[in-house]
Amino acid sequence: PKIQLVAALTAGTEETVEVVLAPGAVIRGLVTDREGAALEGADVTAYTPGRAFGLDDKNVRRGVTDAEGAFELTGLPEGSVIVRADATDWLQSGRDLELDLGPGEVREGVTIALSRGGKISGQVVDADGAPVATLAGRSDVEPGIWTWLVPNGDTVAYCTLGFTGEG
Repeated sequence: PKIQLVAALTAGTEETVEVVLAPGAVIRGLVTDREGAALEGADVTAYTPGRAFGLDDKNVRRGVTDAEGAFELTGLPEGSVIVRADATDWLQSGRDLELDLGPGEVREGVTIALSRGGKISGQVVDADGAPVATLAGRSDVEPGIWTWLVPNGDTVAYCTLGFTGEG
């Protein structure tokens, strides 16, 4: 894209600037369960990747799936865009979908499959068996990996547990 810089303007003068807008890209697709059934009400987010391990990613567009699990995200920038889906009681899409979009490109047929989530609750105890904190966790990463934020007095600890089986 061309950038026109206006160096300096004095009061009462005008400068004509031409602004040409490029058409945004479009992504259309479905969010389903692992068997292919549509998931209504799933949040779908497109973002551009940052450089700091996801800490500076920039959300570009958000959408919600309809009764058929369909979504459409419009006005997307050209280049690398990552798409992620999330729904209540479902695991966030395990692997982000990275797409390389051209200017004004319409990408059809994108499918994101989610797995059923689960919940664990319990109590954290110290070495003597005394309660430390209430524990509630949720697997947002992938099946079998559960992470909790556990307050412990003035400190906060992260606890990760791997397991097998259905949640």
